[in-house]
Amino acid sequence: MPTTNAIHKILDKINAIYMELRFIRNIVEKRLVGEDEPLEDEIEAMREYEERRERKEVEFVPLEEILGE
Repeated sequence: MPTTNAIHKILDKINAIYMELRFIRNIVEKRLVGEDEPLEDEIEAMREYEERRERKEVEFVPLEEILGE
C-alpha cells in the first residue's frame, strides 16, 4: 500500500500536469478565438494549405493507415 509521502508526490505530479494542460488550453483558446493574431509562418502555412486543397493535392489519410494498423 502506498505511503502518505508517495501519495503526496503523485498528487504533486498530477497538479503539475494539470497546470501545464491549463496553460496549453489557454494558448489554444486565444488562437481559436482570435485574441492573438497568427504569426507570419502560420499565415503562410494556412495559405499554402488552402492553395493545395483547391488544387486537390491534399487528401485525408486515416491514422490507422499511417500507423500501418
